[in-house]
Amino acid sequence: MNVLSSLNENSTYIVRILIATLCGFIIGFERANKNKDAGIRTHCIVALGSCLCMIVSAYAFPSVYKSDPARMAAQVVSGVGFLGAGLIFVRRDRIISGLTTAAGIWTTAIIGLAIGSGMIFIGFFSTLIMLLIQIPISKFIQFLPYFGEQNISIIADSKTFNFNDLLEYLDALEIEPLSIGSEKLDNYEYNFLLFVNIPKNVNLWTLSENILKLNGVKSVKV
Repeated sequence: MNVLSSLNENSTYIVRILIATLCGFIIGFERANKNKDAGIRTHCIVALGSCLCMIVSAYAFPSVYKSDPARMAAQVVSGVGFLGAGLIFVRRDRIISGLTTAAGIWTTAIIGLAIGSGMIFIGFFSTLIMLLIQIPISKFIQFLPYFGEQNISIIADSKTFNFNDLLEYLDALEIEPLSIGSEKLDNYEYNFLLFVNIPKNVNLWTLSENILKLNGVKSVKV
């Protein structure tokens, strides 16, 4: 009976961990598709770690304890957050690398809490989930449509240039305008400034040449 009861309890924890990881995958997929720094693996690992932390805090410590070990667990989670922050490299106000590693260390600390509190099976299962996040998903990410953020500057004659022609051309290439601005240079000459998301299969040199062929366009800088 004790074995059956333990299996039933662990199955509940497993379902929660899987659901949390799936939610992290969904959120991370959207971020990765927009070429954001924190992508699928980072969100999956953080979701997994947060779920495991909640399970450990709520169920790992019997109420008969006079001490409050849950408070110590909270301190470990907070402390390891500073350690993870030291692994994130930033250059020119942009995060370059280390997010997934930092999330991994944070979750690994929680796995340690789970095992240390006696929840050995759950800690081991979460370790396997971590490995599945790191290895197969890395292969999967390579096949994702990649969007790179890019600035485009177009100098054109406002009398002959049709901005809708440009938007139609960008839409045909699945280029997503994030922001559009303009500045007046002369009586009829404007500099149109676009900040866009460009798919990886779009050649920037070809893009520039084709925009230059649009009526009224005098120069293009991509």
